[in-house]
Amino acid sequence: MRCYTDLGLIYKVYLDDYERSLEYGLKALEIAEELGNEVAIADFCNNIGNTYLFLDRIEEAEEVFLRAIDLYKKNNKESEMVNTIINYGSIFGIRGDLESAIDEFKIAYQISKDHEDTQGEMNYLDMFANYHLTMGKMKKDRGEKAKEEFRKADTYGLELLSIAKKVGVDTARYYYYKILIKFFSHG
Repeated sequence: MRCYTDLGLIYKVYLDDYERSLEYGLKALEIAEELGNEVAIADFCNNIGNTYLFLDRIEEAEEVFLRAIDLYKKNNKESEMVNTIINYGSIFGIRGDLESAIDEFKIAYQISKDHEDTQGEMNYLDMFANYHLTMGKMKKDRGEKAKEEFRKADTYGLELLSIAKKVGVDTARYYYYKILIKFFSHG
């Protein structure tokens, strides 16, 4: 089962052969289904969903991501479903619904926070800061709406800095946001 998924990852990541990757992913899924291993099914659905995204088969990706999320929930594997939630959220971003994408990312962030996954928590804060910075840059008039987005980016950046200092991680990312916020808020 894992051999097939590993082969699928090799074809996807190193050879850019998404059709072959999908073939191996579906084979791994089939074996997991025969064995009734719901957590493995969820894992393989997530991998297959990513491959569908590479193939621009968005509806199929959405279907398997939702199946994976349901199986993780059913089996009380909340922390394992974080990446699937992110992948599912990315579908909203692909469709241009950034607010819904962020809502999904916030769910993943809260799960990471609840499970004391500091690195995951920092990754999401970084993502939120970058999102709001981007939204601020997109506001053409640089008026109050843009400033509000920059304030949100700064808030997430400060939270990221606070956690980074507690765990002894490089704090350069926060200062990067400070420079960008200052630049764009005056531009």
